[in-house]
Formats: sequence, C-alpha cells, structure tokens
Amino acid sequence: MQTKHRLIGIANIIKLSVGIGIASIDSESQKKLTERAKVLLPDLDSKGRPTCLSSPDDTFCEAVQNYPNATIKQEIDFSPLQFLEIFGTKDIDGRKSYIDDDLTEERVCRRIPKVIYPQMAKNEANQWIYVVNEVEYTQAVVAEICEKEGKSCAYLDNNLPPGMYSRCRQKYSYKRLLALHPTEKRTYSDKFKFPSCCACYVKSNDILGRTLRTGRKKT
Repeated sequence: MQTKHRLIGIANIIKLSVGIGIASIDSESQKKLTERAKVLLPDLDSKGRPTCLSSPDDTFCEAVQNYPNATIKQEIDFSPLQFLEIFGTKDIDGRKSYIDDDLTEERVCRRIPKVIYPQMAKNEANQWIYVVNEVEYTQAVVAEICEKEGKSCAYLDNNLPPGMYSRCRQKYSYKRLLALHPTEKRTYSDKFKFPSCCACYVKSNDILGRTLRTGRKKT
C-alpha cells in the first residue's frame, strides 16, 4: 500500500511538472507573438490612424519612422528568384511623366501627378499594413492627387443651369502589392487603396432647384 501511494505521488509530481512546462511554453510563445505583433502592426493613434500621415484622408505613407527593414530582410525566408519574378528588373522612373496629357487641353480639376513608393497603406479591409518597399525591392504606384478637392471645377459654375453646381472630387482605385503579413512570418499580396484621379462632378442644389421650380409655376 505504501508503494502504491508513493507511485501515485510521483505521478502527480510528473503531471505538475509537465503542466508547468506547458504553461511556460505557452507564456513564452504568447510573449513572442506579442513582441512580433508590435513589429508587424503599425503604431496607430486613438482614431486608428498612423502618425506618418500628411493628411487625415491619406491612404498611404511613404516615410515610416519605424519601418521594419530588418524583419523584411532577415526574418522572412524568401527566394530572390521568386522576388525577381514579382518585381522584375525594370524600375519606374519617378522623373518621367506617366500621365498622358494633351498640352492643347486643360483639365477643369487641377491635379498633382505623382509616383508613390508606399511603405504603409490601407487595404480593402481598412487595415494599415506594411508594404514591402526598401532599397532592394521597390514597388511604385502612379497616382493623381486633387490639388483643390471640394472646390468648384474651372469654367463651369458660371455656365451651368440655375440650381446646379460643380465640385472636384478625389477618386481612388485598388492596386495589388506585396506586403508584410501582420501576424505571420511571411509576405503576401494584398489590395491597397490609392488616389487615382481628380474628377469633376455636377450636382443640383435641391433647395435652390425647388425654389426656382416653384417660382416658375407661380408665373
């Protein structure tokens, strides 16, 4: 009987030791995941926006203070040949104009053409993700940014029917880029939102339109 109790006691000690070991491993794994999340997830303010934004409406950052270069270069196991297939060997020349404009024509909404090299951008799920963009591997996006969004389109307001007005509006499109996965040790492709063009819209002023229509009926 004494031997039996001793064996049970040893078994309980083994179970306790194993349980402590598992708890330690889980705790250590959790710590590593937490530390990794700090690296892979951008720092956001109380409104969920990164501090690198030039404007609250921006959907990308080109210069990120704590950009994880080391993570991209050292931690991610990738094949240079695979990256070559993705990026190719031809770079986009930022000094060259990729916007085809006829010099004899003028746009009613002025825009700023720009070649963007994003280090962080907002994806389709409205998440801020690190984009692979450093010395060895660059990804460029050709964009058009409204110079005066919300302002009237040139030449239109004085030539529109009564009750109508015009506005310049920023339009966006999604581009697929290679990014750093926020929770896993790998890169992946995702769609990110970028300014694509500045468009002119014409709209009726409902209050003024109703007033004019009422006045016509009375006469």
